[in-house]
Amino acid sequence: MFDKIRDYPRNPLPLMSETKLPDEVIQPLIDFIFGIYSTPGLEEPRQIMHWTMRKIVDKSSLLREEDQKLDRLNGLILYALLDTFGTSFGFGGPVKLPNNTVQKIYPRERFEDLVAKTKEWSELDPISRNGTTLGAYDPPHLGHTLDISRIYPYTSRIMVGVEPNWSIKKRKSKPDDERPRFPYIMWRMWQFAILPMVDAVYEIPIEPNDDPDVFYPDLYRRLNIKIHGTEGNHELIKTYQRNIGMVGGQVIATKDRMSFLHNFINFRSTENMRRLANLYGSTDVAMNIWKEKLSKREQEVQERYDRAFK
Repeated sequence: MFDKIRDYPRNPLPLMSETKLPDEVIQPLIDFIFGIYSTPGLEEPRQIMHWTMRKIVDKSSLLREEDQKLDRLNGLILYALLDTFGTSFGFGGPVKLPNNTVQKIYPRERFEDLVAKTKEWSELDPISRNGTTLGAYDPPHLGHTLDISRIYPYTSRIMVGVEPNWSIKKRKSKPDDERPRFPYIMWRMWQFAILPMVDAVYEIPIEPNDDPDVFYPDLYRRLNIKIHGTEGNHELIKTYQRNIGMVGGQVIATKDRMSFLHNFINFRSTENMRRLANLYGSTDVAMNIWKEKLSKREQEVQERYDRAFK
């Protein structure tokens, strides 16, 4: 077992005199708690969480004198709870986002740039320890970010590998469930790039004729990966352990008691799909509403990427 080499960053806890609980945060917070997976992806819950945290410490909000003490205490408690929640799920950290989000994204055509970047990291810090998580992320959700939180202390940097669409289709499609459900790979990568704890997000450059048992150990070598994070009950965990063991690395899995959170989030996803289906008449219509929204977001992310690199 590798030793921990860093602590998960937390937002400084404000003084009670600096906090408040404005009425305007209540409804978005209720939506966040009870509809945590009403929209696929990680952007919306992160935005709501950090918007609420900023409002709690916003000096421009005024409180009635008779409400000040209780509201300030409630604000402080809520701030601490949200920061703890974000840390536990791996999408917490600084309230303000860095400006380099799009630079973290490495589609298939830029994979060699990521290889070069990891060599730069190794030259700067010869004992650096890179970590990764791998998956279809179809779509990304808070259960996936548990793995990031789990491996963060054992790594110098974290890279998230996103499976290409052709591989998802081959590995996961069923007669009654065509995969990927959300084929927007730039959008899927963006969902992890917005996380301050993630240093890079890459499209896994596997090809149809590649042997996975040869490809993945080579991937670990090329990216200097020593830690692979996954959920404790993942169906491929033994394969991950064998492959990364070939390069002197190890799998660090989320604790079994945390696996229920992953299952709960999947359950919430199913329930919200049923709710939308009832509202709009059919599952197909509900899915199309999501796809239309995400298709627009995919285009926005692609335009940002093109402006940065083309």
